[in-house]
Amino acid sequence: MVMFFDTKKTRGEIMRLRKFDKLFWTVVFFIFYFIVSSATGGSKSNRRLSVLPQDYAYPKVQGSDINGNGKINCIDYAISYKLIWDQYNSASKYKCEIVRNKNPNTGMHHLFIRIRNFYTYEWEYIEPQNGIKMELFWGDKYNPAYNILGETEWWLQRRRSP
Repeated sequence: MVMFFDTKKTRGEIMRLRKFDKLFWTVVFFIFYFIVSSATGGSKSNRRLSVLPQDYAYPKVQGSDINGNGKINCIDYAISYKLIWDQYNSASKYKCEIVRNKNPNTGMHHLFIRIRNFYTYEWEYIEPQNGIKMELFWGDKYNPAYNILGETEWWLQRRRSP
């Protein structure tokens, strides 16, 4: 004996199915987004500095020897970054500082920037050449216990006059 099912649905049943379908695909989308986000190391704000517009995070110092030592290195990038910050954020100059890290265990001797996050008020230590957080860029070579603070003005005085 063959049974036929009634394929006629009431308007209420169709509306419930549509709502379920929308909810189902919304949940699927968020699960997919979470999986992809986790697999790529989280959001970009975890990898890059999120408190600045992109123009500030990437100072244009290519070919610029800021301190006149004949090299373009971390000193030039850090000083340039600080100068750009001060130019565009004159009211909050104190939220950007030059930091030195001298780690005898790994041989690291590097100049970089720390910035006070506008939202959390915590300090973020970043590599001025690309805006990536120090611990992500340098890995185990960087140890914040060896950060030397309070040298910003000293480094800014080492800048060569244009």
